[in-house]
Amino acid sequence: MLRWLKILPRLIRYGLPMVFYVLFAYPRKDKNSRIKVFRKLKFYLKRLHKTLGVKLYVTGLENIPNEQSFMITPNHQSLVDGSVMFELFDDPLAFVSKGELTKVPVAKQILGTMGSIFMDRDNLKEELRVMKKVRKSLLEDNIKWIIYPEGTRTKDKDYKLNPFKAGTYKFPMSINKKIIPCAIHGTERLLNGKYNYKVYPIYIHFFKPFTKDDYKHLTTQDISNQCHQMIQDKVNEFIEFDKKIKKN
Repeated sequence: MLRWLKILPRLIRYGLPMVFYVLFAYPRKDKNSRIKVFRKLKFYLKRLHKTLGVKLYVTGLENIPNEQSFMITPNHQSLVDGSVMFELFDDPLAFVSKGELTKVPVAKQILGTMGSIFMDRDNLKEELRVMKKVRKSLLEDNIKWIIYPEGTRTKDKDYKLNPFKAGTYKFPMSINKKIIPCAIHGTERLLNGKYNYKVYPIYIHFFKPFTKDDYKHLTTQDISNQCHQMIQDKVNEFIEFDKKIKKN
């Protein structure tokens, strides 16, 4: 509680203008306005993260392709996973997000303005409809898509990943788009009251993309299993590194 009281003035300084912008002042959804909105939100989120004590440790940025359209598949620990991604890109990101977020006004507006899609995770027909939209967007729009193959946040105390949904990889593979596995660790602590750090380290690693040549002989289950193992191993590395950081 004391931590939140100390940073409250800064939260108001950067948080309220962002909320106002998202709810009332953002431009209509077209290509140019989407870029403008994304960069404006990046400005606010970067300062909010700094206010909250976030320190990013990012590796693998050299693995991000130059082209505009590809898919990133991170593990999922917290709502903060998406917001920290804003800091790392200059052009719009879109997310496939759980339908429950439509009940959160600011989150709904931010994601909706970016062209993100909300999905009922328990409805197979809805899932297929959404993934077809993502496929079409990957073909036609200059947007980077972020999809969490776990489908929900990791709740395991040892950060054991949930099983990945192999269908996540079907549509980018069918149109030969690059797939970038991504490992994230530390985001769940930022909004958890049991942690009271001055600095909240968050670790992100982008792996080398899977290209058409990499997955042309793989099934969606094959690539899903490979990505799961790669990301789990990297999260385990982050956990050990985090222990050393906290000791120093």
